Amino acid sequence: YNLDASALLTLETFYPRDLFPLVWEKLDELLSDGRAYLIEEVYEEIKKGDDTVCEWLKPRKVYAVRKQSQEAFTKAQEILARYPGLVDVKAILTSADPFVIADSLITGSVIVTREDKVQPQPNTKKLKIPNVSDSYNVRCLSGQYFATEFFRENGWEF
Repeated sequence: YNLDASALLTLETFYPRDLFPLVWEKLDELLSDGRAYLIEEVYEEIKKGDDTVCEWLKPRKVYAVRKQSQEAFTKAQEILARYPGLVDVKAILTSADPFVIADSLITGSVIVTREDKVQPQPNTKKLKIPNVSDSYNVRCLSGQYFATEFFRENGWEF
């Protein structure tokens, strides 16, 4: 599983570590076993905005955060060229979205994100990870029920 920042931030909001420690223990198991990860660009996004999730990730960075390959950078550029509405022009240097999709396209991993697919409007080209991942046939657990799907796929019961 390739975890987007929105997934981790949403898990912290709805399943805070002090109330749901088992969720975070199981997530840590997936990360330490290599069955889930986040790319460096996602980690950088989290560092800029959420101290709680960032503090949880810091001691796990060595096994949870993956560096991008040159192939992934090239693929991310291709994705942005094809879908410029994936990122806000003002945030193009700080958005991990094209890198998340590129990584999953290369590795075959499932994207986990809170983002909802959007219906394109006539005057806007704004797209989200689920829209673009669909176009590349990359599987994506997304939307408001992403956590439920993620928990079920991993056989987690609480």
